Amino acid sequence: MKPARLAFLSLSLTTYSVHAIDLNSNKINDVFEALHPEIALTDPTLDNDGDGVTNFSEAQALTDPTDPTDCFKCLPLSETSASYIIRWPSKEGLRYQAQHSTNGVDWDFIGTEFTGTGAILTSTVSKADLAESEGNFFRARVTSEVDTDGDSIADWAEAALGFSATDANSVRSAANGGDAQHLTNLLTGGNPSGGLLGTDTPGIPSPEMASRFLAQASFGPSYDSITELRALGSNAYEKWIDAQQALPPSYLSPYIQFLDARKESDNAAFLATGQLFPWTVNGVNDGNRVSGLQIATPWMRTALFGEDQLRLRTAFALSQIIVCGRQQASFTEGLTDFYDLMVTHAFGSYRDLLRDVTLHPMMGFYLSSLGNQQADLTIGRLPDENYAREIMQLFSIGLFELNMDGSQKLNSAGEPIETYDIDDVQEMARVFTGFWHKGYPFGSSPTITMQEDWANDPMTIHIGLHDSGEKVLLNGVVLPAFSTTDIIAGRRFPINDIEDTIDMLVNHENCPPFISKQLIQFLVTSNPTPGYVERVATIFANDGTGQRGNLGAVIKAILLDEEARHPLPDLARPEAGMLREPLIRTTMLARITEAGAASPALHDETGIQFFTPITVDDFLQYPLDPPSVFNYYSPSYAHPGEIRNEGLLSPAFQILNSATAISSLNQLWAYTQDGFHTRTSGGTPSFHSDFNNLPRTLDVHVVIDDLNLLYANGRFSAEGRSQLGDAMNNQPFGVRALMATGIMLAAPEAVILK
Repeated sequence: MKPARLAFLSLSLTTYSVHAIDLNSNKINDVFEALHPEIALTDPTLDNDGDGVTNFSEAQALTDPTDPTDCFKCLPLSETSASYIIRWPSKEGLRYQAQHSTNGVDWDFIGTEFTGTGAILTSTVSKADLAESEGNFFRARVTSEVDTDGDSIADWAEAALGFSATDANSVRSAANGGDAQHLTNLLTGGNPSGGLLGTDTPGIPSPEMASRFLAQASFGPSYDSITELRALGSNAYEKWIDAQQALPPSYLSPYIQFLDARKESDNAAFLATGQLFPWTVNGVNDGNRVSGLQIATPWMRTALFGEDQLRLRTAFALSQIIVCGRQQASFTEGLTDFYDLMVTHAFGSYRDLLRDVTLHPMMGFYLSSLGNQQADLTIGRLPDENYAREIMQLFSIGLFELNMDGSQKLNSAGEPIETYDIDDVQEMARVFTGFWHKGYPFGSSPTITMQEDWANDPMTIHIGLHDSGEKVLLNGVVLPAFSTTDIIAGRRFPINDIEDTIDMLVNHENCPPFISKQLIQFLVTSNPTPGYVERVATIFANDGTGQRGNLGAVIKAILLDEEARHPLPDLARPEAGMLREPLIRTTMLARITEAGAASPALHDETGIQFFTPITVDDFLQYPLDPPSVFNYYSPSYAHPGEIRNEGLLSPAFQILNSATAISSLNQLWAYTQDGFHTRTSGGTPSFHSDFNNLPRTLDVHVVIDDLNLLYANGRFSAEGRSQLGDAMNNQPFGVRALMATGIMLAAPEAVILK
């Protein structure tokens, strides 16, 4: 008998059937594509990593198509006097069997079938069982996937997805199609056009994928919003974005203005009769002044009932980048007017937003550019540097030079390169001098009760107090000196210094990646890949029409990016996703349970009070009340331990600590039980959740399907579902929905948006 020769594995397209998990019909397991999205739209006969094994074969063998050291090839053949010994590495969840050929073309199975364990498998073939031939070739072959529960989803895939391999209805009730239907739903809507993962064909996203999209693009999904999105048909995501961007804006200021006028008129009426003013807000009798706590009312109203959800969600993200906090309870109208700048410019020009922010009196008050004056060394006065520093560090370019993908540029010593230094701050501070309230002599302030003077008009620049000298800014930008003669002749005004400085900052190469990455972090994921950041930053730099900083185009790019729309992003990148911040979890709960929807007074000015709990202690977050210009939390925060050790970011974890981890859940549970506001006095309507929209059935698994859709966007695990089902079955029918909602609010799959 001639010596045996061993052939490497060579799989054909008919090795085993992929059944229902190849929805896009490209002959690659869809879950494998989720694990390796780089091969999703490639020809399966290609060999991406150049290891001699096609992408298709790697998918069949569950090896990494991007790693040339990980492929299914048999180990060297060994033999004894009586046997040939064939050895190969195995993967759990696959079945294997050795094959023999006398010519390397025609193959027969030999020996027994093995189930992979992750270890090396060995098949021993007796030489006596082989006929005399010119040569003997051996190989191992994948024969099938293990599917214990027979639901057409392999055990290895169920493990990766959080399904149970022994229960065909582990994450979806049998009445709604079981696990196979659920996986189909998770994959339907997995491309930016609403079609299937692994294709670029447009389609209609499933309810689960619509829910996930709305969790990123709004203040939370609801039955109605999911239905409306899917009703747009093929390419629904983009159609929804376009429709949202065309809607008129919902502002916060009108409610505060109404309340201000209402209080003034009521107070005047009581004073005319010699009575004390009894009308209170949040239990405080504060005369004409509208308490800053009332800001939460219009913020919650727009978040819950505003039709322009994408605009409002974007405005909230922008307000956490360009931060202006309450700090002074008197300036309620001014602060809501400032926030409305975010609403106005949410889809507009970032350059225009930054300009209007710079001139707003509330920002002037918050970061002390209001009243800032040019240097006078005779009395030791220098321009205030506060706004000059923050407009660079936080609002436009950041501390270190960046590449377009958001990574830091390094010098020859491998160290980050600072974007600016103290000299640049001092030079920039000279730009923001001479600011004061429009219509008031410098130093003469509006009264607290005249809140509109802190709101309606941009600050004016007093010529004599503005530094008119030449200013050298970043990247060699020079603002020329000017004189009173120039101003009279109309050649140059102090405002030109502001305009040119804003242009310089927005045109700085750091601005696109610095702002784009933060917007991605607030809407989609805390750890976007460099490619994701670069794709969005490229749109920020040029929207395709030559416009820089077109926020409407940037937001669309963020939400339609392949990384945002990938249906199972954590399979390929465990770090994908973000912790939902407490206010978002609150609005999500209220929108899902249609809280207040049946109370007409909550939709206009007749309902004075609305959202009264002060959540600073429980959440470390309250509408328009960040603790500092650095927001509630930093986008660069990395929680100590595994997250930081892996070089990852976890921004919202900065306000999740041993106290708020408990108190925030207690507060959310109190909302489910007691409502968001209970009637006290003054005709203010109660504001409670409505649980009647959940299925009215004794089958708890059908109810959990809906809870999973709304709270976890279809990502609730088999383990969590089993525990929730047991808990619900132990409760009377009438309280099941309430109890289940409380549990869902604490479930990891609902707390973390993937």
